[in-house]
Amino acid sequence: MHRFKPLRLSFIILILAFLETSLFANFTFYNLKIELLLMLIVFLSLFSIKKQIYICAFFCGMLKDIFSILPFGINILIFMLIAFFIQRIPKNFFREEKLTFAALVFVGTFFSGLISLSLTGPYSLNFFKKFINVILSTTFISTLVSPLFFSFFKLVLIKNESK
Repeated sequence: MHRFKPLRLSFIILILAFLETSLFANFTFYNLKIELLLMLIVFLSLFSIKKQIYICAFFCGMLKDIFSILPFGINILIFMLIAFFIQRIPKNFFREEKLTFAALVFVGTFFSGLISLSLTGPYSLNFFKKFINVILSTTFISTLVSPLFFSFFKLVLIKNESK
């Protein structure tokens, strides 16, 4: 388990929050969004110590809640739950694999989307359309780009940790 430098981690969280909430939110194509903060929480849950994971999950959720239409605290709860459950994965599990990271991003994004959709309008007539457009598209696009971000997080956080 690693203990990442707080200043570097804070800078990465702010950059990812900016990209996810402003830049990528304005350039959506068929409601495709990339869950960058969730990917960071999954990565930290695989490689970091518990205290640092929960602090980062709280701040990532808070940053996402500030720009979200959901009630304040929902993204904090979602990120904390994702970090909690990933921490329960046995230590001998393949943590270094991109496929493991992609699978956990898939599950986390799907879970996050279900919670968000259930809170924003499960009783509407176009629930199935929202489910397909929002949850599945976001889940699949985040899963497809997750190996790229796994390599990026590993390069920025782990490789430079010894310096």
